[in-house]
Amino acid sequence: FVALSMLWLSAFHFFARWIHWEGDEQNTLGAIWEYQFPTMILDMAVFFVVGRTPQVDTLEFVLVMMLGCIYTSYSYTWTFLDHSFTLYEMHCRWPVSLWLYALGIVLIGVALAVFHVRFAFHRKLLLSKLLEVTFVTLAVLGPNISSPYLHLHHWLAGWLVGMHLSFKTKWWSRVPQSWCWGLYINGIATYGRDPVLVCGYVDYLARDLHCGATSALELVGLIVEGDDPAANWRNCSASGYHP
Repeated sequence: FVALSMLWLSAFHFFARWIHWEGDEQNTLGAIWEYQFPTMILDMAVFFVVGRTPQVDTLEFVLVMMLGCIYTSYSYTWTFLDHSFTLYEMHCRWPVSLWLYALGIVLIGVALAVFHVRFAFHRKLLLSKLLEVTFVTLAVLGPNISSPYLHLHHWLAGWLVGMHLSFKTKWWSRVPQSWCWGLYINGIATYGRDPVLVCGYVDYLARDLHCGATSALELVGLIVEGDDPAANWRNCSASGYHP
């Protein structure tokens, strides 16, 4: 699982650069291996265990994973998708077309949820699955949910959702799980495994480890004296850093 994931991540990283798809130019393959791979190992372990051992040795898994990865980058060529999934972006900058696109994704998500709930109910697994989803989601997002820096990266979305699509006998569970893993791979191959709290986390590390700057946000010029580190997302005219 690890070997397959890293092999495809490396190949897609170079392919996306070659075809000039959107991505972070600072996110080199060397940086991924040096700074992000140890944490990715933990991601893969959790996904593998909670996801009930994804069937990575099948052609179905490989092809759907690759398709999900490629589609994600290709969709960046659609200009209306050029926005982040943050409170500020959603409240102030999302166009109607993006809201309609998001609605379509939500409807697909609801349909998948209904299929999974019905199947789990008939197999007497519903309570355990609900507890599992609740625990993992709260463990991952609970401590950060109120932070103005919260950014739901698509690597995180693919990882968090995909691990719970774990009914191996049903195609409507296997296929979305493979797609979600492709989404995870795409996020890291193109932008890196950025922290959930983005610059807020970087700022904390800079202060905690005494990296030579009073604030990482000040160091990179994201705020100036008198500004809030993170702008109030409810006020579209607010100054400061917009995650």
